[in-house]
Amino acid sequence: MIDSDLEYNKGYLGGFLSAKTGDLMISKSRFISNEATKDGSAVIAYLYSKLHITECLFKDNYCKEDDGGTVKILNYEYLYAKENVFINNTNMNNFLDE
Repeated sequence: MIDSDLEYNKGYLGGFLSAKTGDLMISKSRFISNEATKDGSAVIAYLYSKLHITECLFKDNYCKEDDGGTVKILNYEYLYAKENVFINNTNMNNFLDE
């Protein structure tokens, strides 16, 4: 996913995106005012996903449960994150690795 605006989405796991297995590449995208009930107010990825997240803006995202994280990653194989900006997300962690 490149150069995308992802705003005002709601979900239980992942306010905008929930990825299970496989490769996920996100670049030059904006995640603004997304909401999740449980985990990952903008993105949740799990079960051996390979993630590349670069040059993204995460702003005003909200997770109702405190352990949510803006980007939550569970049991991943590989993570590359560079030059991302996090502003005013109401989560305890921006990247939460479990």
